[in-house]
Amino acid sequence: MACCGKQRSQSAGPDGRGGSPPERCFFRYVGRTALTVAGPVSGQYYRFPAPGATVEVDPRDAPAVEQVPQLRRV
Repeated sequence: MACCGKQRSQSAGPDGRGGSPPERCFFRYVGRTALTVAGPVSGQYYRFPAPGATVEVDPRDAPAVEQVPQLRRV
């Protein structure tokens, strides 16, 4: 019986589970004051200290962060 372990490890991504690494996600704040958003998946807090601030967001949190009206994905 042939072993496929070597082929599997060669196709694995950096996390060992395969596929490519998640893309980086950035959001820009277009509101008037500061804003803090909690990421529902990662549990991280994203602080936008002023209008125009751009913050990197965990790609797993991006779908929820996109629902915030004052944030735009860039």
